[in-house]
Amino acid sequence: MRQPDDLLTVDDVAAHLKVTPRAVRKFIADGRLPALRFSARMTRVQWSDVEAYLEKARNGACSPSPALGPPENPVILLEPSGSSG
Repeated sequence: MRQPDDLLTVDDVAAHLKVTPRAVRKFIADGRLPALRFSARMTRVQWSDVEAYLEKARNGACSPSPALGPPENPVILLEPSGSSG
């Protein structure tokens, strides 16, 4: 049983939603699915956010194409400590 704060890879999320990893990346880019981006190649999604996404989909709140405007759940870019720039 997964815990709400478990972090999943894009591939894990794709397998659970039965979609491609590319589709999951699009959900993240569109702001439909919150994600934590630790680096350009390391993105993780909290299990609780996957469950919330599924609940919205069950209630018809997830549209195939997002509305125009800023995303509700932006991707958070985490900078390593001690990073210059």
